[in-house]
Amino acid sequence: MLGPTLYDTCEPATEDNLADFERELGAAVPAPYREFLLQFNGACPEPNLFNFKDSEKGSDCRYILGLNGTDHDLRHYLETHKLRLPQGLLPIAYDSVGNLICISIRPQDHGHVYFWDHSLANNSTAADSQDLADKILPVADSFDQFLFNLKDPEPEPLTSGGPDESEVERIMRTRDIKALKDLLMSGYDLDHMDDNYLTILDNATIIGDLQMVKLIVSRGAKTADALEIARDAAQFNHPDADHKGIVAFLEKLPPDKDTPGGGLIPR
Repeated sequence: MLGPTLYDTCEPATEDNLADFERELGAAVPAPYREFLLQFNGACPEPNLFNFKDSEKGSDCRYILGLNGTDHDLRHYLETHKLRLPQGLLPIAYDSVGNLICISIRPQDHGHVYFWDHSLANNSTAADSQDLADKILPVADSFDQFLFNLKDPEPEPLTSGGPDESEVERIMRTRDIKALKDLLMSGYDLDHMDDNYLTILDNATIIGDLQMVKLIVSRGAKTADALEIARDAAQFNHPDADHKGIVAFLEKLPPDKDTPGGGLIPR
């Protein structure tokens, strides 16, 4: 099955589990989702963002439900929302604010995936069949397609003079290590200086993030200025910063090759 990496999976469902569940439903579970239950039976996908069909809007998939006897058991969600969901839709996942991703077990669109916005359906009842139908948005024609279409957030736009500095600032402010990896992989100029004449390594050192510093250094960044910055900052024991760890890490590295006198600042 093509698609995202799946984390926090559960013990696989069995054919007997599925047969019992299908008898309760009175319908067959769509084959791709059935395969998921037999392999993973619940999971967090990464990446996890999706768009509604023919739309630039969308949501995230926080967890894919299973027949696993946990808080993420789809039978619990089905029972909780059975009077609010359109007939023939089976909840199979939820987003970060409690909306549901559902799969159809109806003959006319069996296996199609939909998004159900609970905020739009709060006042609906089972009798409001047309009203309930208006609360769902098509997402994909199959569960496999839904997984395949999951994506990461769009990267920040680049300018002709290099990456938009606001993106570097955002990475540092949020300590977004994944975005930093993507930025470095895109060929970011490690010698590029911002308006304060600081490189990306200098900025990571200022906030005291040892993991970011190690990642940037592994790409070949020059360390002399960063070591000086870390030594100065280490005197003040800033909370949520590891300047002493950065000093210890940088001091073990060989001198910058093209810096006179080795590049390291003497103690």
